Amino acid sequence: MSETLQPFPPSCGVPLADRRFVFALQLLERGDGEAAIDLILQAEELAPDWPPFPFRRGELLMAAGRRDEAVAAFKRCLQRDAADRLGAVIKLALLGAVPDPPQLPPGYVAALFDQYAPRFDVKLVERLGYCVPELLAAAIAELKPARENDGRVLDLGCGTGLAAEAVRRRAAWLEGVDLSAGMLDQARRKGL
Repeated sequence: MSETLQPFPPSCGVPLADRRFVFALQLLERGDGEAAIDLILQAEELAPDWPPFPFRRGELLMAAGRRDEAVAAFKRCLQRDAADRLGAVIKLALLGAVPDPPQLPPGYVAALFDQYAPRFDVKLVERLGYCVPELLAAAIAELKPARENDGRVLDLGCGTGLAAEAVRRRAAWLEGVDLSAGMLDQARRKGL
């Protein structure tokens, strides 16, 4: 299930639909997936443009082995969110309904990293020991002896600016680009 990816506000704006969705999730926690599927369908009927409803229903149908219904639900999700911020095309590929995409949908990647941005550095550096920016800075220093502020750096997929922190002394000009506005906000907070 996709409990962690929530690129949409927590409410669809239709109170009755929201309540049915919350109740469906409670039923799911109690192990009643079929009732949850029915309630999510009812919520979707009340708020037909809200992409999380068909997406979550598709996940439940997929888990229940109801492939064709899951495919239809994920396709409905894509119709409601062409940017595919929830990753419906990934689910469709897993179900064999579409070819494997050559890359993840940019909307999905941006939504995923927007949510992850506030805790990205702690998870990546402190917990996983990520040290690529330091290795990159050392390789640059070895190839081109250090002179402060003499280079131009374009950091593609800059995230929170970890690489920028490692090379900023060397850069007269430093620019970071990322799909995720949340990651860019974190880099800006660092003064990068």
